[in-house]
Order: sequence, then C-alpha cells, then structure tokens
Amino acid sequence: PNDHYAFLSVEKIESMLKDRGFGLANAEKSFPNTLIIKFEKTEPWLMTCKASQECYYVDESGVVSARAPAFSELPLPQVRLKDSASVKLSDNVISADDVLFLKKWFGNLKTIDIYPKEIEILHNEEIKILIKEGWFLYLVKNSDPQKLFYDLQLLLDQKIKDSRRKLEYIDLRFENKAFYKLR
Repeated sequence: PNDHYAFLSVEKIESMLKDRGFGLANAEKSFPNTLIIKFEKTEPWLMTCKASQECYYVDESGVVSARAPAFSELPLPQVRLKDSASVKLSDNVISADDVLFLKKWFGNLKTIDIYPKEIEILHNEEIKILIKEGWFLYLVKNSDPQKLFYDLQLLLDQKIKDSRRKLEYIDLRFENKAFYKLR
C-alpha cells in the first residue's frame, strides 16, 4: 500500500542517489506513470580528498559533484579542507567569492607557466597555494588579484629570475610588500 506511484517522494529519491554515491540528480514525476531522473553534468575543476584517500570532484561553483576514481597523482588541483572527513556529494566546500578569486588566479598563473597543485583556505581570509614546482604562494582573498599577480610577475622576473627551482615560498599577504624565501 505504501509503494504506489502517487506516494513516491522525488526528494527521497534524489537524497538516496546522492547518499549512495551515484551523483547529483534531479527527479520529477510525470503523470500518469513516469519518473524522470536527470543527472547534472558538471565539469570538474578541483578535487578534495578525505583522509581515507576517497576523493571527489568539485565543480566550478564550489560544490562536491561526483566521486573521483583513485589516481596515483591527482590530475586537478586539490582543495584541502579543515574537516574533510564529513565531505559528501552536494556539499558546498568553496564559497562563490573564493571560486571567483581562485579562477582569476589560476588563469593568471597559467600565463606564466605556474600550475597549482593544492589550495588551502586558511583563517583570516588567507589562501595558501602549493605550486607543482614545490613552492608555496600566500595570498589574501580580499585583495585585487590583478595587482597581486602583477607583483608576483615582477618579483619572479626581477628578483628571483633563474632561482625559481630553489624557491620555498612567496608571500603576497601584505599590501605593497612581497616576501620570498629560497632554500
């Protein structure tokens, strides 16, 4: 008596599909006897992993969108979360403002052949980006990304030059100042 089509809950179906790891889906009933389930197609932009090495894709809106297969090396930058153990599908792990900020940075960094490997959003509106070359970049979210990128480019071209492989970090958290450390 309780499994009739009229009593079918689309919210329960969507939740069940999400909780069992199938992905984000929209379900709707179409009378008289049709159930339509549509899986959202999103492009992966980042990844996030639990301590158990279970990884998920994060789409361009900052939402955990799908489970990722096991990789020996992650093909996308990984966003490190403070509480990664409770991550599940449809969680919003990055705010819209952070997404915009990081997108601008990634686009700018690509123009000078710098590729991010990991992103960690720290306290006090700070971001730490591990670069694939092995050094870190420290930024403040509420600053102008274009100005910071110009400062980074100037520092790399004028001061660091060929010592980029010896670089440990560049700190751009302070307005009109840039710090760096070589190994």
